[in-house]
Amino acid sequence: MKLRSFVAMMTRGAAVAVWTVGIAVAHMALPVVLARITRRLAFPVSTPVRLVGLPSLAGGLAGVVWSLSQHFRAVPASGYKMALTPDYLLQAGPYRYSRNPMYVGELAMWGGWSLLLRSPTVAGATVLLGLGMSRAVMLEEAALATRFGRTWEAYAAQTHRWLARLR
Repeated sequence: MKLRSFVAMMTRGAAVAVWTVGIAVAHMALPVVLARITRRLAFPVSTPVRLVGLPSLAGGLAGVVWSLSQHFRAVPASGYKMALTPDYLLQAGPYRYSRNPMYVGELAMWGGWSLLLRSPTVAGATVLLGLGMSRAVMLEEAALATRFGRTWEAYAAQTHRWLARLR
């Protein structure tokens, strides 16, 4: 089955459950498991340095939750169609500052886990995740450009792919 041809309909409640469990497993449980498996490789860093991971983890989680809330507001009550390109183009909330705020939040979470858990394995996985996300973004943006045309072009021209520059 090709990824582009995969489409599934689910209720809004089911979508919330699937995304919540998926995020909890992928971005909370998996880094902890990876760090435990390879704990003998832990970085020798001080507690204050490790604690820098807390705001990264908390901020990333808040960004993911904010991003998901925008998606669920946009989903019609009749159901959510899981597809490479959604039926809507988000431009509000965190999507005003980044075209990919969910990915930014997920990477921030993994970076936070890397420090908190002192894990080079989790740090390496963070880098690989970022590279994979970069590729996914290219595919998603091409699909969005095709689907939304000039609306996408205007949005992409005014919104940064990853993070807005702070002034």
